[in-house]
This record gives sequence, structure tokens and C-alpha cells, in this order.
Amino acid sequence: MAVLALYVFVGACWLPVVWLQIQLRNAAVRADKVGELDARFHRRFATWFVLGWPAFLGVMGLFVLMITRGYFR
Repeated sequence: MAVLALYVFVGACWLPVVWLQIQLRNAAVRADKVGELDARFHRRFATWFVLGWPAFLGVMGLFVLMITRGYFR
């Protein structure tokens, strides 16, 4: 049950992160043409960073559960 909950949690964090990465890339391409990043880029980057950490830690938790699976039976 813990594995399923972690998968749902990681997915809920990671889907917005993927969308944000696409938006950040597009903003960087636009900034290359105009010479500066807009304020939305920095807000989106901060959100990307904040959502990325729990997703990463959730994946590490899944890894630990897979490695230690035999110890908890």
C-alpha cells in the first residue's frame, strides 16, 4: 500500500513539473530573442524547484522500499 501511495504522490508532483519544464524552456527561447527573462520564468522556476524535491524524495523512498522489501515480510 505504501508503494502505491508513493507512486500517486510522485505522479501528482511530477506531472506539473514536466509542464513547468516545457514552459521554462519556451521562456528561455523567447528570452534569447528579446534579451531578458520575464517575471513568470522566476515564479515558475521556484514552483518547479519546490515540486521537484518531494517528487525526488518520493522516488528515493520507492527505491528504499524495493531494496528492503524482503526485510519487512
